[in-house]
Amino acid sequence: MGKVKGNAVAPGEGERRAQRGYVPQYDFAAYAIHKAIASGTLQWVGLADRSAGNFDDLVLGLSERVIAHQVKTSSKPKKFNVRTLMLGSNALLASLVAVWQKLKSKENLPVEVQYVCDDVPADDDNIDKSSFGPSSSAFLRTLEANRSSRSLEEWRGSTYGPFISELISASGLEPEKFIEFLSSVRFLDSGQGRRNDAWGQTPLDRRRVADISALLPRLIADEGDKDRWTLEELFSRLNWSDPFSPHHGHTFPTDALVQANRKTQDKLQLALAATDCGYLSLVGPPGCGKSTLLQTGLLPTPQAVVIRYLAFMPNEGHQLGRAEAFDLLHDLVAQLKRTGLGHTLVTGTTLDELRLQLAKLLLEANARFKKEGLRTVIVVDGLDHVPREERPERSLLNELPLPISLPTGVLFVLGTQKLDLEGMPPDVKSQASRPDRLITVEALSREAVFRLVKVSGLSEDSDADAIFERSLGHPLSARYLIEGARNALTEEERSNWLKSGPEYGGDVENFYRSAWRDLEGNEHSREVLALLALVEGKIRVASLDGLVDSRSVDKAWDAAKHLLLRTPDDEWRIFHNSFRLFLREATSQRHDKPAPALRKERYQKLAAMARAAAAGDEQRWMELRYAARAEDHQAVVALCEPLRFRQQFIEGRAPRAISDDIRLAFVAVAFAKSAKRLVELILARHELEMRADALGVDRLIDAYIAVDDLDRAIGLVEADGARLSVGKAYDVVEALLDQGRPDDARRMFENHEPLTKLLGSESIDGFSDNRELSEWAERVALFRSPSEILTSIDRLRQRSERLHDEFDIANLRAKLLFIVARWVLERDSSLKAEPIRDLYRVAAEYQALLRFVAARSADADDVEDVAKRRFTELLDQNEQLPPDARLGAAAICLSRDGTASCWNVRDGGRQRGGTNC
Repeated sequence: MGKVKGNAVAPGEGERRAQRGYVPQYDFAAYAIHKAIASGTLQWVGLADRSAGNFDDLVLGLSERVIAHQVKTSSKPKKFNVRTLMLGSNALLASLVAVWQKLKSKENLPVEVQYVCDDVPADDDNIDKSSFGPSSSAFLRTLEANRSSRSLEEWRGSTYGPFISELISASGLEPEKFIEFLSSVRFLDSGQGRRNDAWGQTPLDRRRVADISALLPRLIADEGDKDRWTLEELFSRLNWSDPFSPHHGHTFPTDALVQANRKTQDKLQLALAATDCGYLSLVGPPGCGKSTLLQTGLLPTPQAVVIRYLAFMPNEGHQLGRAEAFDLLHDLVAQLKRTGLGHTLVTGTTLDELRLQLAKLLLEANARFKKEGLRTVIVVDGLDHVPREERPERSLLNELPLPISLPTGVLFVLGTQKLDLEGMPPDVKSQASRPDRLITVEALSREAVFRLVKVSGLSEDSDADAIFERSLGHPLSARYLIEGARNALTEEERSNWLKSGPEYGGDVENFYRSAWRDLEGNEHSREVLALLALVEGKIRVASLDGLVDSRSVDKAWDAAKHLLLRTPDDEWRIFHNSFRLFLREATSQRHDKPAPALRKERYQKLAAMARAAAAGDEQRWMELRYAARAEDHQAVVALCEPLRFRQQFIEGRAPRAISDDIRLAFVAVAFAKSAKRLVELILARHELEMRADALGVDRLIDAYIAVDDLDRAIGLVEADGARLSVGKAYDVVEALLDQGRPDDARRMFENHEPLTKLLGSESIDGFSDNRELSEWAERVALFRSPSEILTSIDRLRQRSERLHDEFDIANLRAKLLFIVARWVLERDSSLKAEPIRDLYRVAAEYQALLRFVAARSADADDVEDVAKRRFTELLDQNEQLPPDARLGAAAICLSRDGTASCWNVRDGGRQRGGTNC
């Protein structure tokens, strides 16, 4: 090869130079994207974004602003003069102004433009035409320190005044507009984007940044006509899960018969108020209401955030990950990030990384407590289920932090039947057992049991007395006694049940033993209950008939109907897990010795039943699940075909349930050592996530509601990868209520309450999407008492670092309380506005509007005299109504009696936004 002459470029050198420029550009972009993901603010990413002019290298769409970047790299950085850069041949000022104006016209958020370079601002030059002006370095330091706070007058009066005047003249902007523009400009010079400390704190952080960097050029190459990618699309291409999404749901289901246990709740709140760190425990027997208390009664003070981890969820299969140490740490880290901590980390992917992240987050929680007085309360409930029912690879009990490691301001509250659990660290057990830290669940009061009886539909005082005496205030026992009385066919049968039937006596298993004794000698009926104890979900009575025989099924119902739930479609399931555990123990022995083969045989029967189930039966999807429970690994391997999972998804099975099956299938494939099936499972899991993400979920849910197929709608709402619009879950809640399924409606509502905000865990600012709170307020009066609603709204917390001065949490609270009160009046036209106003503390600015709602409600129900009186009384507050309400009042009066002149319908009043009247 001949020698290259003169200034000629050697072959390939141009391409190498280009790549040397692109690699650091992608590295900077990857770090910026990783940082935005970790902070929880990233919404979308623009690459080669045609709307960003010369600043198209990277555009970040954050929740509170849009940032456009131009990146200039150099292997040999040089000094630069900022005046020459801005006003010289490079014309950087013109480019900055052009992209700022273009993005501002397109986006509804503040716009920031950043010039990123390796070159260094000169410290020995001057930036104006004199020979004694400030240096480029001094100007950029001053700009960075004061860009958001310095006024036009202050800039002009400073040593930089001449240069600022020159920039204003060259920009073509009005002076005040220029200052707004200048506050949106940042210079990241001197290689700030390439410093070694910018690449994450752990090797796994650096690996994630490298994965992003490798993906960016592929995005541009693969989709040349696309400028922007959503966060979900990035996660999909990276094969990452959402770092803010827990693996499991942690809302414990309650029903309409739940009554407050004030005595225990007060004890719990006192213990929380008296403790700043370490462990507390709530201990009690099965069915005493521990989980319900920790769900609905854990409201210590407004100065606390609460996150939850449920090691057990009713009616959810076991061995699906809740007892795993990894899942505990992952979900705690993800939820702590949602409270505003951990801005620099992405939820980890290994146990070791998650341990370090949790420790770091707890220290951040301590710093927040010292600064704001805000405590962090972490509830871990259902611990007794872990050693009893689960077989985790590593138990979550092993990962409970030691008390000495918990800093001030961080409290763990443990919910369990007992603290003497295998795997629990001795120091945790010791501290949580101390008398000042252990709260024993008290019995319900007589008044609470009486309310429970009344809500259930039993009205006789004698019934309530008998139920209280025989239950001793134990909630589950009271429920069983009530169900037995409600199921009685005659007055005599009901009286005998309440006088001679089973009673609590300190042990809820008395009810189970009584039912079991009633079936003594009837092994077939006992077999019905044995199978019920293993069924996941609901099972049709006809299926039980096929598994045993109809006569035995009927006798099983007669003996245990108060312990079961029966749907209108004649499906059964066990009401409380303690009965399930009793049955499993009672039916898994032969000759007084454990007989595991019995359980496997029953699971195989259930698998055969599922295989033959009809098209509309939810059990048709459970064959693989039961085969896995039977440890029939070959059957599971044969069943775990991608086509099977794909078909179930298309038919409407909840993606989360399919994921659970795939998780169990991995175990079977490992036993069978089937490499082919292993690869297929990995691909099937990825395909499921992609399908759930790409699905037009909202429209499909609307379709299911339209044809009354609400179970499929529920499955989609609960899908892990589905993206729902705000309020879509509440559409399903209302459909369930219309279909006469209040318990399912309550469960759906509770699963989708914005608890992170209502418990103060997630702070709020003007850039938060608070529509979910408004949607919640539209329905909450159906499921929560006024005191609970007021407490929840009072706990809403404003972000301490205000991003703009206009947002005030008090205004949001006032709006939400008005929405609740409005909903109540719209549903019952007999109610007067004033009592509802006082009950929900409606602010003065909304009170006239609330009276209008009451009048309009009476008009809608054709209660003419009431409507006329209310509109007449409202006249003296005419000017306090927004124009749309005045116009509405005039239209109603005009339609009723032909007069509307008394209503001022001019648009001269102050318009209140967001009332939607």
